[in-house]
Amino acid sequence: MNSWLIHKRTFYLMLKLVLFFFILTAGFTGLAIAYDVTNLRPVYNYEKDVLSPGMPPKALLFVSYNLRRDIAIIKEFAGVCDGYDNVSCLCVDKSRTALHLLKASAENLSDSCYVYQDKLGSNTIKPYVLFLNSDNSLYKKMFYSSGFEPKLKSYLGFLNGNYDEKTLTEKLVAIDKSDDVEKIVPRLNFVVLLAKKGMREAALREMNDITVDNSTPENEVLLVAQVYLRLDEPTEALKVLDYCEGDECNFYKGVSYYMLEDLERAEKIFKNIDTDGELEERADAYLNKIQDRKGATENEDN
Repeated sequence: MNSWLIHKRTFYLMLKLVLFFFILTAGFTGLAIAYDVTNLRPVYNYEKDVLSPGMPPKALLFVSYNLRRDIAIIKEFAGVCDGYDNVSCLCVDKSRTALHLLKASAENLSDSCYVYQDKLGSNTIKPYVLFLNSDNSLYKKMFYSSGFEPKLKSYLGFLNGNYDEKTLTEKLVAIDKSDDVEKIVPRLNFVVLLAKKGMREAALREMNDITVDNSTPENEVLLVAQVYLRLDEPTEALKVLDYCEGDECNFYKGVSYYMLEDLERAEKIFKNIDTDGELEERADAYLNKIQDRKGATENEDN
């Protein structure tokens, strides 16, 4: 084989290897790649080009101005953006609506958004937000879904310089856990409905499919425990309540022991609840019940 061909092939092979390792390394080192903003054009003549590199971080909401649902999302987005002075918020139309119609739609909306249009936009993609650093590198893409507003506030707070990335992660985890609670409520309501219809075994089967562990939010633990108590399953309620602490958790532990006829342990728990509120009043009510039952037992012994 021609030696020149061999050298040529070797050169291209080495070039491919270099490119491969460059891409691989970029993935592991978090190499920031600038988002291409050349397809975005301002709808109005703004005094400054907020998309220029070096400008403050940006949040770009991609929506369709010709859809009523998206108009509501624009208002929600703009309302949140008002509180973050160090972040530029852009509402980008991705429906490629005629410019005069787009201006007519945008006139009645908030001034908190710079209105832009995506020349390559599409109505088929649901609304989403791009969070860009000051050098226009993409930090995060977030589609519109449950928990949109608190997640948006969390990202804007980070880009605004209110807290670090670790705190941002903690906030997002807390929001996801809160979403889990919202998802479990309808399921627990279904369990209660089964119980009301006399289908207790079916209700317990549903409860057995619900997992509670150390990562479960306290309010979710309490909801599951209360349903077990409604199903007259205090032992199962106690197993769940092992995963939470605090006065409210202790109160329901006391209720569980009361239902199990362990009055001494229930009494000890209720006496330690000191909240100066409704919970303490409910604990006192159980203490009175315990005293009544103890008195009745003493009278029977006499």
